Amino acid sequence: MTPDMLLDALGGVDPALLSGARARLMPGEPVPVKRRGGLRLRLLAAAAAAAVLLGALAAAMAGNAEFRTAVFSFLHLSAPEQVPPAGEAPSGTQLGEAVQVQYLSLSLEGWRTGGPALWQAERDQDGTVASVRFAALEDGTLQHVPAEVTSFRFAGSGGTLTGRVFWCVRNGGLTAVGDGSLPDGGGRWEAQTIPGRSDAVVLLLRGGLLRSFDFQAVLLDLNSGKTRLLAGPQALDGLTGVTEFALTSDLRHALLTGRIQGETGRRLFLLDLESGLLTSLEEALGASPDRAVFLDSGTLLLTGGEDTCSAWVWDLSSGAVEQTATSLPRYDSAGSQGVLDLGGRYALEMDSNGQTAVLDWKTGTQSAPVKGFTFVPGARFLLSPSGDRACCFLSGQKDSSLDVTQLGVLDFAAGRLVLFDRVGTEQNQESSLGWLDDSRVFISAQGADSGLFLYTLR
Repeated sequence: MTPDMLLDALGGVDPALLSGARARLMPGEPVPVKRRGGLRLRLLAAAAAAAVLLGALAAAMAGNAEFRTAVFSFLHLSAPEQVPPAGEAPSGTQLGEAVQVQYLSLSLEGWRTGGPALWQAERDQDGTVASVRFAALEDGTLQHVPAEVTSFRFAGSGGTLTGRVFWCVRNGGLTAVGDGSLPDGGGRWEAQTIPGRSDAVVLLLRGGLLRSFDFQAVLLDLNSGKTRLLAGPQALDGLTGVTEFALTSDLRHALLTGRIQGETGRRLFLLDLESGLLTSLEEALGASPDRAVFLDSGTLLLTGGEDTCSAWVWDLSSGAVEQTATSLPRYDSAGSQGVLDLGGRYALEMDSNGQTAVLDWKTGTQSAPVKGFTFVPGARFLLSPSGDRACCFLSGQKDSSLDVTQLGVLDFAAGRLVLFDRVGTEQNQESSLGWLDDSRVFISAQGADSGLFLYTLR
């Protein structure tokens, strides 16, 4: 994970520290759905469109007094973290009751993060994954996690594909790795995990111009090795260039990003895997959402807009759509008031004085302002794997180093924001920051040697 992967920004400091912090920041009715391009597109029910028309933000906010009056506590730890030179003998410290820090003499270079387990892959001369090592960071060391291997065979319109997927289950979560070339070349396949499932993965087959298909999705049972076509040329007739594919855990719906034949722009689509009906979300809403995410197996969240931002919640069981936010001004880096979409269920909404509240896109409700927390332009955040937390940090970006001078966590479920300062960062080159899991954040650094700073956020 690199600094470029980190999203835009939240931050907060108490008034006494604002001037110093600023100096460190960078200045910086049913809607008919048309048939187009051969696609079989789904019509929304009248109840869904009515819900869109009636779901303005003010009404939604009035309907959820509990969240509107919720108070997010803010704690700025008085004692800063004294950052040691990276690569020194392992040590650790406790920052109040909220944060435990470990300084480790190891490097995650070459290891892939972001899943329940870390992994490294070795590839053959054709670039196919030949073997995978899994590991877990426990007790300050990288501990080996045994790998399982599932071999599969799938006979489809593009020929017979054989391959292997390497996987492990740790703390109930699945990490799976596998990819390779399609038979006779001219395309690739890759394994992708399914949220909430540890017994199966989806194989994404991309054929392209040299194949009789553009894209297929195949379900692989990791225990039996059996395969089943989930989405193929018939369901995706007229759709090309699929770049994103996400499944619900009950395997009833999928989200796709792709192009209609003859058009250049990409759109978001919802595929009902039981009926085979494909819905253009843009056509269905009469608007152009730029982001969609499954909040759970029965709920789809969509947000979008350029200078403003709107949100819709789609009940996949009933087909009802409710608009929970309408044309809210977007926050920008110039420091204006508005809404900052964090990429999950929640957003931040700032007033002209920087006072900040948490906005729940699912309900359209807003919390009370976070007392003592003033939004600082230029700060950043990164959502945890579950999306229930956001890592908050200020970065000086000095000499190609992240130079993280303030770090903390915004916990949406607990209603709490904790921040602490970091001093001594100038002696290291901090190359990356990320979540190891839902409770641990790491910073990779280089000093006299490679080092890893591990923060357990309680």
